[in-house]
Amino acid sequence: MRSRWVHGINSVRVMLDDEVDRIAALLLAWKLRCIVRECTGPVSDVMDIVSPEVRSRMMAGIKGKNTKPEMVVRKLVHGMGFRYRLHRKDLPGSPDIVFPRLRKVIFVHGCFWHQHPGCRLAYTPKSNTQFWLDKLEANTRRDTLALMALDAMGWEILVVWECEVSNLSSLALQLNSFLASNIR
Repeated sequence: MRSRWVHGINSVRVMLDDEVDRIAALLLAWKLRCIVRECTGPVSDVMDIVSPEVRSRMMAGIKGKNTKPEMVVRKLVHGMGFRYRLHRKDLPGSPDIVFPRLRKVIFVHGCFWHQHPGCRLAYTPKSNTQFWLDKLEANTRRDTLALMALDAMGWEILVVWECEVSNLSSLALQLNSFLASNIR
């Protein structure tokens, strides 16, 4: 039987046999760390593999503009011959792509951040669950208010979800039917 050493969190060492997977080892290392430090609360509430400073830096690096899905949509729209404006702050919700002459806007939403209904990417994180539920609910509420305000102002709206961007032919048809209808 071959054994190896795995370093857990804060250098807690656990000797593993081949049949024990790495995730179980890290969880065991975390539990040992909690016992040593006399942690309170369930392990799932305090589990994070990076420090709060590193987590903050990672979250700050998540872009809100010029994301890959947005760039794909913009490239398709431009290739169809349509010209547009970006992120108009004078419109509710600051739409990603605006066609002023057509009075149409496109929002490119990330499935996680805007909680795409029924999508596998719209999950709830396991740690700090209540914080994430509140945050994601506030995002969807803000989206709904922005869409209602734009609709009341007479703008036509298309929401493109991150998961829809992977199928370019379907996306191109959707964009073309949205933009080509009612051209003045």
